[in-house]
Amino acid sequence: MTITNKLLATCLSASVLIFTPLAAAQETGAPAVDFGTDGGNFSNDGECDDPRFEGAGMTETMLLPSDILNDATDCQTAYDAGNLTYMGLPKEFDFGDDSSTWANDGECDDPRFAGEGVADTLLPEDALRDATDCQAAYEAGAIHVIAWSPGDFTDAATQPVFVDLPGGFEFGDNSSEWANDGECDDPRFGGEGSADTLLEEDAFRDAADCQAAIDAGTIRLTEAGAAMAPPSPPVFVDLPDDFNFGDDDSQWANDEECDDPRFAGEGAADVLLDEDAYHDASDCQAAHAAGTIQL
Repeated sequence: MTITNKLLATCLSASVLIFTPLAAAQETGAPAVDFGTDGGNFSNDGECDDPRFEGAGMTETMLLPSDILNDATDCQTAYDAGNLTYMGLPKEFDFGDDSSTWANDGECDDPRFAGEGVADTLLPEDALRDATDCQAAYEAGAIHVIAWSPGDFTDAATQPVFVDLPGGFEFGDNSSEWANDGECDDPRFGGEGSADTLLEEDAFRDAADCQAAIDAGTIRLTEAGAAMAPPSPPVFVDLPDDFNFGDDDSQWANDEECDDPRFAGEGAADVLLDEDAYHDASDCQAAHAAGTIQL
């Protein structure tokens, strides 16, 4: 290929993968498995995170293509102990077709692969478009898979780094508008159990969903999320004599909970919007009189 300055992006897939054995890996006399290096975020933790394997020695959390060939010690230890089976490609892996400009040139131009058999420069648009070259190189052991589909590609700089959950981790509360909807809306986490859209304001505010997803292994804490500090508790002040509660122009006025974000407490709505300040007077005045909110 002659095109230059192209980038082979790294990949992240939050899906738990289903594999089928490769005949070549199962035949007597097949080449030894290439376990790679310990370059993954979860290497040397006593369990195999490389999604080319399956068995009792595997992690119970989600498998990432970025961990392929990046957890050598853990996976080789479990493999040698008979606790892993090498499965190779996922069951429904598709090499694609030969519609690339660079198809049938003797090297693999599909950016889902890496290794000595791939072209020096790779384009995202050539994913699934150099089937003959890539299948031949894969069967020859000259390349390995780093992504299952074009949708797995993203710039390496945007990739989250996952870390283990520390002891005493604070999940927070369930005050998010999206709490208890079956997916984690806390932006400190990533994975298939996370909502598609994550807002900074929901950090520490979707505890039940996120804890359930952690227990199920469908999300992990990101390095950036681990560094986030919990929100500071509000500082309450006495209501001045001339305090202005405002009017009842809020969409949520007269619903028996205070929607004015100047207040907090059990009598306040779970979600408070700046636009509702001064616009839920009756509810807030009643809640303040009842002692269920403070300014």
